[in-house]
Amino acid sequence: MDGSIIWRLGGKQSTFTLTNFNFSSQHDARFISENSTTTVVSLFDNASNGFYNSATYSSGMLIAINNSTNRATLLKSYVAPNGGLLSVSQGNFQQLPNGNAFVGWGSDAFISEHTADGKPVLFASFASAGSMNYRAYKFNWTATPDGKPALYSYAHNITAPTVYYVSWNGATEVTAWRFYTSSSSSSPFKLIGNMTKNGFETIYTTTSYQVLSIVEAVAANGSGLANSSIITTFVPGATLAGVCTDTQCPTAKDTEGDSDGCPDSVDERWSSNKFNVPSRARTGSTTRTKGVCKVVRSSGST
Repeated sequence: MDGSIIWRLGGKQSTFTLTNFNFSSQHDARFISENSTTTVVSLFDNASNGFYNSATYSSGMLIAINNSTNRATLLKSYVAPNGGLLSVSQGNFQQLPNGNAFVGWGSDAFISEHTADGKPVLFASFASAGSMNYRAYKFNWTATPDGKPALYSYAHNITAPTVYYVSWNGATEVTAWRFYTSSSSSSPFKLIGNMTKNGFETIYTTTSYQVLSIVEAVAANGSGLANSSIITTFVPGATLAGVCTDTQCPTAKDTEGDSDGCPDSVDERWSSNKFNVPSRARTGSTTRTKGVCKVVRSSGST
């Protein structure tokens, strides 16, 4: 092997006659398959370098090279939908295991996927105008996060059903959830129900109030993947329960315009001394720090 050129495809010194296509300023040429007579290659035809255009739009190409007749034939061309794109730099073409094609559109921050016959099934932009896309690929992603599944449980009161909100950010293998409850930390947990995973966050409702709960992430084969921490069901107090529903409490809002970040109910209870703080100590204001609403006295204590 001395590095000498065996053959060229395209250009002024092409070894092969291009029977039904041309290309220029191409990127990402790859071998797809080869036998005794035919070599199949793919490439991304930019069809432009910003000054000279050899076609109206760029495309992904599958090309069959006949090594006996020295003729190259375009098998399939994959064009961006909605009138096509003309990419003046970069770009790539990927043939997927199922026969589909995936295309990164170079100087245009777009990606697309096409069925084997060229029909687009995905066309998306992932950045603003002026951004570029050197390469884009599609692969299977399988992940089991290090952290535990997230569980929140809520009941309007201790005679109401319990509502569960469960998710596990980044987990790809979860197909269902199993819910376990107990009346105390010293009592065993028992299975009370299961629910097919429904999007990012699954909501499950029991028929009765549950004190402590755990949720188990379940794989397609029925095996358990991970458990959440033990969660105590949140039950709103008498005042808050009046504005809550059977499934949740509203987000607290500071509508007074004082920008302290504390809900009005806390401000009102402080100003009217519903916290039963001695008058000599009741000087200061409410404030919100790291998501917690506190009363800050003039002395700086809370």
